[in-house]
Amino acid sequence: MTSSATAATTLYKPVLARPSEWPAWYTALEKVAGDRDLGEAIDISNDDWLPLSRVTFSTFEDFLDRRYPLDTPRTAKAKRDLVDNATPQQMQSWRSFEAQKLREHKAFEKQETLIREIKEWIRSSTAATYANLAEPRNTALKDIVRKLHTLVSISTGEEVERAREAYRSVLRKPGKSLSPSKWLLQWQEAYSEAVRLNIDEIKGTLARTSSQLQGHMTPTGRAP
Repeated sequence: MTSSATAATTLYKPVLARPSEWPAWYTALEKVAGDRDLGEAIDISNDDWLPLSRVTFSTFEDFLDRRYPLDTPRTAKAKRDLVDNATPQQMQSWRSFEAQKLREHKAFEKQETLIREIKEWIRSSTAATYANLAEPRNTALKDIVRKLHTLVSISTGEEVERAREAYRSVLRKPGKSLSPSKWLLQWQEAYSEAVRLNIDEIKGTLARTSSQLQGHMTPTGRAP
């Protein structure tokens, strides 16, 4: 990845501290992963993507043993005999095989480095609320994102319930002694949160009730 691409991913880093910040945070994460050609690695709706596997190199002796298997395992001496009697073509086949393994190993190491960079971005852009999910270094990248999304979804439900109760509570307050200006300020705050979360209480009858109360507060702060 070029230095300009790296800079582009670090200019803006939203912090995931509450459920409402998930969309902006995940959009930024998609940019970070996309710049590293790893967009599929953080796509929790796609289970087909798998990371590259660690490469295992083999000796010429093991290569020949696997290339020409027997019904029963060879003895150590039989394996050495394979090497002693190997042809130049067999030696070239092993070298080509190992060269391919080396290319795969380099690709694996590069991907591992890029995944570590994405994990570090997640860790540094996640508030303490979710830090325990973003920290484990041995957890698969997609599992980290999926766990964060699950926790955010649960938290969103709790946040909605709090907003609903806060909004209902404000609607009940005009019946008590409360200055109109103070009540309107509290109602506006609760209503803004209700709109953000699109709760049911701002729709239908309750929404009309709040509008009526807002326009008919008496000078004493009581609803007529």
